[in-house]
Amino acid sequence: MSVQIGVAEVTGSNAAWVAARIEKVVTEEFDSRRFAENFAVLAEAAGGSSSLRQLALHLAFQGRFTDRGRPLVPAVVRGVHQALSVSKGREAATTPVRGGSALAVGAADMMIPEGWDWLPLVSVAKLESGHTPSRNHADYWDGGIPWIGIRDAKNHNYGWIDATEQTVSAKGLENSSARLLPAGTVCLSRTASVGYVTIMRRSMATSQDFVNWVCSTRILPEYLMQLLRCEVPVLKRFSKGAVHQTIYFPEVKAFHISLPPLAEQKRIVARVDQLMALIDDLEAKQTRKREVSTQFTKASLEALTTAETHEEFDLAWKRVIENFPTVIDRAERVNDVRGAIRNLAMRGVLTEHEPGGVPARALLERVEAERQRRIRAKEARGTDALPPVSADEEPFPIPCSWAWTRLGNLCWKVADGPHFSPKYVTKEDGVPFLSGRNIKIDGFELDSVKYVTPKDHQAFCARTKPEPGDILYTKGGTTGVALVNNLDFEFSVWVHVAVLKLDLANVYAQYVAMALNSPHCYAQSQKHTHGIGNRDLGLTRMVLITLPLPPLAEQKRIVAKVEHLMKLCDDLEAKLRRAEERASKLVEAVVQEMVAV
Repeated sequence: MSVQIGVAEVTGSNAAWVAARIEKVVTEEFDSRRFAENFAVLAEAAGGSSSLRQLALHLAFQGRFTDRGRPLVPAVVRGVHQALSVSKGREAATTPVRGGSALAVGAADMMIPEGWDWLPLVSVAKLESGHTPSRNHADYWDGGIPWIGIRDAKNHNYGWIDATEQTVSAKGLENSSARLLPAGTVCLSRTASVGYVTIMRRSMATSQDFVNWVCSTRILPEYLMQLLRCEVPVLKRFSKGAVHQTIYFPEVKAFHISLPPLAEQKRIVARVDQLMALIDDLEAKQTRKREVSTQFTKASLEALTTAETHEEFDLAWKRVIENFPTVIDRAERVNDVRGAIRNLAMRGVLTEHEPGGVPARALLERVEAERQRRIRAKEARGTDALPPVSADEEPFPIPCSWAWTRLGNLCWKVADGPHFSPKYVTKEDGVPFLSGRNIKIDGFELDSVKYVTPKDHQAFCARTKPEPGDILYTKGGTTGVALVNNLDFEFSVWVHVAVLKLDLANVYAQYVAMALNSPHCYAQSQKHTHGIGNRDLGLTRMVLITLPLPPLAEQKRIVAKVEHLMKLCDDLEAKLRRAEERASKLVEAVVQEMVAV
């Protein structure tokens, strides 16, 4: 790149500082101050760097950086333009396809700067293909002749390439359709990964994944590369294919481009290089800023997760809230805070430990007695005793009135839905039938609920009938998500959902669900999930999940505190989402405004 321009914090307050540097990039006729002010807006938005690059390229190929006063006129091919090479294979496509700023298939309806030519690309650059010598002949390879593959183009995208991962031999070239192309050849990937553009710094060959142009004296390789780069977002318009998008040669042969005089091509390339350098510097600074934010976030969350008393937690939480824009700079990071809160809840940090009440060990004895009663009443089946929680399975200390236990010890019944897909019926004729996709941490998703016949519903409920207060726990697909049933209508569940029935007189279902959704228990659920295509958290494995159990009154206090903190997280996340949406809309409006000038 021609010029390296340092970038300070780009905000609206120092847009004039940016404008002074943009003055060095664009011509005096261009409204550089206005561009700089919009530059500042774009730079601060998510995805702003890519938006800036695309905006700069569009403006460059609309002639805005070299002569702002020049109007745009309809693109018309004037005169006769002969291809520089003899056409082989299928002829050029005849159906025009509009491009973005400076490229189209055929004589499409485009607007270009007045005074620029609109002509077939093959009339100013010789079109060449590539090929892969046979892999069955070892002597066709490793011969020192550079051979460009997709990975090479990706690694040298929008730049010059002087070395490749693989080389071919002279014999490989002689016995294949691969060609040795001269330095300065522009290569565009056209299959699978469409849109990588690079320029050969020395003679090379390419695979068949590329279309290559050997530029004549009328067009600079750098100009063509930047023009193709400008058009990458719309190259799919020229592509075909159901699985892998490919730009075929008939479309390539029909490429038309807008071409300014050679001197103006040089000025455009220089100014685009300078603007890209400015954006690269900006992106590097934003990356460093994000790294600092990530470190600050990590330190803040560690302060939360290592709090040993509720007083320490309150202090750490206050620091997070006071520095929230720095700690949480993206909505996705709010989930890190939610996870920290759930883990802390299970360590007894969020609430004071009030004296009195039944200790957790006594609660577990009552729960076991209730389970045995239900087994005798044939409401539940007897199961093998679960192994006690070992010291190795206790990752953190808990208050003395609490007890470590396994999920299965809290349930008098654990069952899942039918192990086959039932016949679905309409809502009017059926009963709701929930699957894992309907169960989310923050509530039920009922828009996609399916329905089964009343007869099937009764058969499924004979296996396990979900009732209010039961925990629904996903065990197939996305596993390890728990939700307390608070629905006011009957339903049955599929095999991907387990129904956990608790002794609600001694165990608070909302606490158990909160614990199951914590990082501590979620990690165990993923460890116990087996399979690749059909992932399953088996019933006999999920019951082994360990969690700490507080006294009943404290379970309820913990849930109340967690719900309060989650509401704060929800509000903060909503504000971040709204800010991101506003920024996205602002970016779109700014780009449209600048393009329309």
